[in-house]
Amino acid sequence: MEAIGPETPQNPWPADRKLDPPVTIRTFSREDERMPVRAFLEAEGVATFQPDGNVLSIDPGLYVALGFYKLQVPTSQAELAVRLLGEWDDAAPLPENVDTGEWAAAEPPREGAIWPWFAAMASLAALFFLVAALRGG
Repeated sequence: MEAIGPETPQNPWPADRKLDPPVTIRTFSREDERMPVRAFLEAEGVATFQPDGNVLSIDPGLYVALGFYKLQVPTSQAELAVRLLGEWDDAAPLPENVDTGEWAAAEPPREGAIWPWFAAMASLAALFFLVAALRGG
């Protein structure tokens, strides 16, 4: 059967791990902090590795015992990765007027807005009891 889409290498590491061992370039206290940094580095062509990733996905409480969430790169790409992470850290945050696709915050209820709702519910309850009384129930 023919493969659909581009082929991705099974091992994205540029060389044998014994010849180009991984080096930890940053540690994170949570997985959701590590994920965008890893995606950024991989988009820039830097191979990444998450040691203990399988263990931490099973029991995230072990992150302290294992030395937090580590992000490693090949030794040959460590300098590039550190430079890219410097750019990542110095990047300006999004301006306030940028549409990020998030939902707008709900407006707080206006003062006195509960009374018309309460009056409508009271009217429906009174109508319910009137109909029940007229039916003899």
